Amino acid sequence: MIDDPREIEAKFTVDDDGRRLLSSINTVGEFQVVSRVTAKQVDLYFDSDDRALAAVGATLRVRRLPDRAMLTFKGKRNVAERDDEAHIANRSEDEVAVTMQYAEIASEAPALPEHSGLSPLDRASTIAGGQALVPVAQLENLRTTIVLRDDTGREAELAIDECRGTRIADGRTVEFGEVELEGKGIDASTLRQLAEGLQHQVPGLTPSVVTKLERVLGSGEN
Repeated sequence: MIDDPREIEAKFTVDDDGRRLLSSINTVGEFQVVSRVTAKQVDLYFDSDDRALAAVGATLRVRRLPDRAMLTFKGKRNVAERDDEAHIANRSEDEVAVTMQYAEIASEAPALPEHSGLSPLDRASTIAGGQALVPVAQLENLRTTIVLRDDTGREAELAIDECRGTRIADGRTVEFGEVELEGKGIDASTLRQLAEGLQHQVPGLTPSVVTKLERVLGSGEN
């Protein structure tokens, strides 16, 4: 049986004033900033020709960072119980490290290469019915990651993103900013309180339900 790790995160858009405030925060409620790191990451998203993953709200991506690479499967977002929590995603997330060589091959090949023992790939292939998984979008992202920690050691991760996405089918590009607040071992209730505190400190934050992939592909746009 495959384990079902979960991702719990709140997603926002932000204006320029809000971005500046976020970059300089030192505390959010009982949580203190313990580190800030900025790095470039390149994500390549895959799906079958008939978009089987998109049809069920799932995604598969290869992420390249300067020093490592990961393969990540994300399942469908759970429906929020309250309308004002629609921007808080709770979904399956299965992520494993892959070699830089695998990531490079994935970025150049017409389809994601098969590889035994990679659970994110197994999940996606099952949904796609064994069809080839082909690249559908590339996302270049300059991400500032701010780690927040409280006195008990609980952590959350605040990501401030500057993105440029390319739709593979026709080369369409789009640029946008986004903010994500992800719990790292904290429950949904604590994340919700942290997100509310962050919005109080940074009025320029606006809750968002549109994913990065939807922005790049042109679906889910308002």
